[in-house]
Amino acid sequence: MDSELESTATKEIVHWIVWTAVHDDRLLAVKRKLQAFANDKDVAELQACGCDKEMLLNTVAYGAQLPTLYPPFTAMELKELAKDVESVLFRMKTLTPSIALPWLHDAGDGTQVVTTQPTGGGLHVWPELEQDLLNKAKMYKGLAHLCNLRLIPTRATFRRIAYVWPLVYVNSCTSDPEPHYAAVSRLLEFAGVEKDSRQLKKAFLSVREKYPEILEWLKLATRVLQEVASFVPNSGNRDLRS
Repeated sequence: MDSELESTATKEIVHWIVWTAVHDDRLLAVKRKLQAFANDKDVAELQACGCDKEMLLNTVAYGAQLPTLYPPFTAMELKELAKDVESVLFRMKTLTPSIALPWLHDAGDGTQVVTTQPTGGGLHVWPELEQDLLNKAKMYKGLAHLCNLRLIPTRATFRRIAYVWPLVYVNSCTSDPEPHYAAVSRLLEFAGVEKDSRQLKKAFLSVREKYPEILEWLKLATRVLQEVASFVPNSGNRDLRS
């Protein structure tokens, strides 16, 4: 894998992790968790600048929850997963061998048609399934390789992406070039996130430079999550783009 491909893959992996996380019901479960702080002076200040106080506090809660949704993979686990997939595929084909053969049957209108029927019925491993599993194993190995090269964002990097979420919202509501780093820093303390204004600014500018699409996704997720009336356990993933 050359350096350009590695860079592209790394960005796609970040997008995958973030976009999957913002669809997770566990994120929606913290909605309105911080509403007890609705009368805080920083909330009032940002509300005066154009923010909705409920949406603002929700983004703080979402930013604190997002890092818990980081997938717990390691290079070793991914390599083992690739081996497992290849092993299962081999065993499926060895223990339940099946061949797809042409089959002549009546179409119901007086004509006969030829279809392909497997000798093993539902046990048959179709070429499409085999190729899909092989592709999965290949991708697990590729992800493990990127982990070994330390190109996959760490949980620390993911946390930086997460706690800029309220900054993204504030920035979208105000015309100020500086999205009130100090005020947002104090709000994050309500969710147990201790980052000063300097750290927030550094993180915000870094994410905006490296992953600008993620900032747009977080803005979209904020609007859509706000429209979801309540948290429904095991409701399955929702497409936030709809």
